[in-house]
Amino acid sequence: MDSLYFGIGLGNHHTLTNGLPFDVMLMILAAEKINRELGLSNVSVLIADQQSLTSYARGLSYLEERVKKLAATRQQQISGFSNKLGFKNWNVNCGSEISTTPEYQEILEELRKTLPQVRNQYALMELADIEWFSRHKRTDIKLGWTAESIEHDERWFDKQYRSFLGNSMTFVYTEAGRTIEGSAAPPYSHSGDSYNVASSDDRLLVKPNEEIQKKFRRMPKKIQNFYGHLTNLFASLGYPLTGGQTQEIFQNKDLISARLSEMYKAIL
Repeated sequence: MDSLYFGIGLGNHHTLTNGLPFDVMLMILAAEKINRELGLSNVSVLIADQQSLTSYARGLSYLEERVKKLAATRQQQISGFSNKLGFKNWNVNCGSEISTTPEYQEILEELRKTLPQVRNQYALMELADIEWFSRHKRTDIKLGWTAESIEHDERWFDKQYRSFLGNSMTFVYTEAGRTIEGSAAPPYSHSGDSYNVASSDDRLLVKPNEEIQKKFRRMPKKIQNFYGHLTNLFASLGYPLTGGQTQEIFQNKDLISARLSEMYKAIL
């Protein structure tokens, strides 16, 4: 195995996500754990602005400007996390940086000719992203997220890739993110009718002065444990947390909440 990539979406075809859910740390920490265990040459993060321009902005200049600003914010946030945590050989780029290259356009044109049954531009771009990383970055692992309750989680796109383009990529998955009440949602998205998420109040968000304890108390036990496992993933990478990597936190919910606060301080 040589390198890994994963994508960060900016919303869906209904709307953009302004706040960044804390659950994005699932993908970030999982990617770094794989990176260290396999000794990869690099990890790439793709901010999917081009897909948002295609599926959401649709040529409207004022919406395109919103997408560009949000993509720049996400790029800065993810780069900031990786730098604060001391990750090595991480690259964070926007999809618009690669989608305009001749190499990418060649792949996209090939897909249009060979896969006329795939008419959705968003789906074509998802396949083109994977193929571009495979051909031009020697990437052989794609990290995604999965949820049984969401029809088109990342497994759907990955299955299309395997069916049409072969087995050059290994696909691995984290869990989906979770709303405060327990519904599955993309780790990086908190808004949109497709995921039945009403507002930023339904997710833990990466921001200063987030009401961590208040939101944590609203969570069902299962979701509190979900965040307990996330803190253990953080500790497993050697970052200091009260109690370290331990199962005892699942008998002490206040400790999980305190450890989440410690994680916030580490990344912000």
